Amino acid sequence: MRSENGEPHIGKVMTVFGARGGIGKSTIATNVSAVIAQRTDASVLLMDMDTRFGDVAMLLNVEPTYTVADLASHPGDLTPELFRQALVAHESGAYVLAAPVAPSAWARITAEQIQRVVRFAAHEFDYVVLDTPGTVNDIVATALEVADQVFVVCGLDTASIKHTAQMFDLLEGSFPLDRMSIVLNQLSPVITVRPKDVESTVGHEAFWSIPYDAQIPVTQALGEPIVTAHPKSKAAKQLLGLGLKVAGAPAAETTNWRGFFSRLNPWARSNETKLRDHPTRNAA
Repeated sequence: MRSENGEPHIGKVMTVFGARGGIGKSTIATNVSAVIAQRTDASVLLMDMDTRFGDVAMLLNVEPTYTVADLASHPGDLTPELFRQALVAHESGAYVLAAPVAPSAWARITAEQIQRVVRFAAHEFDYVVLDTPGTVNDIVATALEVADQVFVVCGLDTASIKHTAQMFDLLEGSFPLDRMSIVLNQLSPVITVRPKDVESTVGHEAFWSIPYDAQIPVTQALGEPIVTAHPKSKAAKQLLGLGLKVAGAPAAETTNWRGFFSRLNPWARSNETKLRDHPTRNAA
């Protein structure tokens, strides 16, 4: 796909990452993808790169026929037609490239093959969101390397904060930390640590905060993002605000925390591609 000036279109890649599992990475990835697709003119692809137990398809209640592994292991060149056949559309307007059902399938593909798929996707979509597992391996390293922005999800518990601080130490020197933005996710109604203590321990300022919401596991069980199932809830408003900020769209009603959420995201851009003109969307 080419932009209006004839140059190759290159979308933005956003990786949702965390130092451990169970901290809400998939929740954030699915909801942000749904927000951008539903509330802006941008085209969105959500790729499930969880090499352990990818849950994106389940969380969005879609039934994929093909997976990331199928495209990555394809022996020939990728084409827009072949790529579209592997995707499944969500009702929000986002497209999904699911993880393989069997985690062992990841062992048959390489990081280079995954990188090829992600880079191809960035030429087909305005935004490519990568959901990753709570570990660091070759696939995750690729997801970090190709990302324009990495959202580092951290819970407000001591173990999550410790692991996040260790992860930043591990990546320092091998990855540009200015691409990484901390998203605090309160997974429990009991707050054990203050946000400013997280910043002090990790050594980086938080970018966004998502409050605890008992409706999130309910909506997940129903296969619906909370931003569409309960859009007036506090968590939904914050996820909506995060998605719109990523896309550079007008801000929604959110709960600002200490004022720094109003900062402009340095890599957000205006969306010039209309969904009705997007070949991937029209093919659905």
